[in-house]
Amino acid sequence: MKTRAGISKRFVIVIASIVSALVLLIALAFNQMLRENQSVITKTIISGRDLLLLGRAETIVRALERRGAAKTSGLTAELKSLCSAQTDCLGAVVFSRTADENYFRAAETIGLNRALDTGISRNAVLREDRETGYLKKGLFETVVDPLVRASGGVYWQNVYAPFTLGKRELVLQFSFSATALQTALDGYSAGIARMKKIVALLAFALVLAVFGASYIFMHNFTLLIEGLASSMKKASAGEFDVNLNESADGELYELATSFNTLLGELKELKSREKIFEEKEKILADLENKDTLGDIFKFGVTLLKENRLEDAAALFTTLTFLKPEGFGSYFNLGVIHARCRNYEKSMDMFERALRANPGSDLTKQYIEKIRKLKYGDEKNGDRPPA
Repeated sequence: MKTRAGISKRFVIVIASIVSALVLLIALAFNQMLRENQSVITKTIISGRDLLLLGRAETIVRALERRGAAKTSGLTAELKSLCSAQTDCLGAVVFSRTADENYFRAAETIGLNRALDTGISRNAVLREDRETGYLKKGLFETVVDPLVRASGGVYWQNVYAPFTLGKRELVLQFSFSATALQTALDGYSAGIARMKKIVALLAFALVLAVFGASYIFMHNFTLLIEGLASSMKKASAGEFDVNLNESADGELYELATSFNTLLGELKELKSREKIFEEKEKILADLENKDTLGDIFKFGVTLLKENRLEDAAALFTTLTFLKPEGFGSYFNLGVIHARCRNYEKSMDMFERALRANPGSDLTKQYIEKIRKLKYGDEKNGDRPPA
């Protein structure tokens, strides 16, 4: 049963895009939450201030009623005196009704702060420029206009209160300072704006980090795959001296390790095949020899090439084919001496001496082997060449 499992650049890009989209959605949701929170706090602050302004306006109105001004001029003087006692009262306007209920006349204007510019002059007839109609509402109850107005660096809010002078129905407009309120709101808005910028920067940084990590992963993954493909191509061509970098993590590390292990096994198998081929070649060469003398010469050639194992196999074969042969036993003695197998070397030289008792060279070798065998290695003697 075949299973399909893997990873691709497209898959990594899709995952990175999904994560980035989630980060952006969270950032947008957080910004929306900040915006709503700012609106709620602003309304709460203004609502709390409305109660304060209503109380101050009603206090002034009640004081006017107690003083009982009979004329508009007297009302103006009393109103100016009472407003001056309020530190945050910047001015006042006395409105009277006209024949058209949508229009009002500014009977008197009182300015206590030079920077205050309401745009209303004495005896001016005007219509309220807002649909809410706070000026009209001021005929029946005291109301606060939530709009913060500005002029010459001064902020204020208007409060409208009804007042009866004789039979005349008037509306008193009080302008109370809102500079502290506006400063607090501006500071809070600036803090919210900074927080939004921080959230935006963090979201942008996270998106960059996600795509950066994805790029690094894909780059390393691509390098590993390319290295694996290149190594496999070399291995298929018979070159096993290749090696993958095993510094990767997880499955990639296991892949590189498994591939290197496979190459090692293939290299060992190739080496064994080469040895087997060489032995087959030796046997084939032996089959092509016509006489034992040619075989013996070939064995001497192998011995000169220091191919001791092959030469030993060949001379051992000759001892079976020609048990009385001097040269085969002598060369076997030399081979075993080079391999430091002094017991077998002594045996081979003794057999060679029995085959040719007059060989002084054989006697010399036997004497050297005996010294090496019984502990004369300390004198620096080496096995016969």
